[in-house]
Amino acid sequence: MFRRLSLLALAALCPAIVAVSQTREPGCAQISLRAQMASARTSAALDALHKKSASTFRNDLVFAARELELNPASKTAADRLLDLLPNEGDQNEAAWLDTVSLEDCPSGGFPNQALDALFRLEYHLPRELAKAVLLSPGKMPTYVAHTQLFLTPDSDFTIHMQTVCRKQHTAFLKAVDEFSPKDRKWFSTIAFNPETCHTIFYPEQ
Repeated sequence: MFRRLSLLALAALCPAIVAVSQTREPGCAQISLRAQMASARTSAALDALHKKSASTFRNDLVFAARELELNPASKTAADRLLDLLPNEGDQNEAAWLDTVSLEDCPSGGFPNQALDALFRLEYHLPRELAKAVLLSPGKMPTYVAHTQLFLTPDSDFTIHMQTVCRKQHTAFLKAVDEFSPKDRKWFSTIAFNPETCHTIFYPEQ
């Protein structure tokens, strides 16, 4: 009985602990807002949360990705997400592979389950990019040029790329042809076969 009461008391204290942590550590508040954006059920709720958040690349990325999830036929949402793809070597590359950025909240002032929606959104970014470029095939060169960024053990980017290649094969081949000979060879031998639309690189999972 005592243990049960203790757990209930701890649960009641959690919101207060989170509030104090976020007041003292702005990074915690921004992570919390990103998590809320990732789980927003409507575009209106998403917009309101985005307006409350700081103007940072990660916040904009989460907003754009969730906006496309909520509006899967919106070319405007698709273009917004694709326009956030960074130039090679840009510091914002890291945000695509880590939308959470837990180092911004040293205290870890929130329960991990509060971040579940954000982790799911991060995992589905390759799927959303594939969806986006099919809505906006004019941005195919940008999409294909960022393949290397997503060649990680956890990313299924090239799996979703198969669908893009098959549905927009002419545009896809044209984008690959824009590579330098060296980059084209790397792409077609390490990452993806543009002729058959089959991936070469598979995630570990």
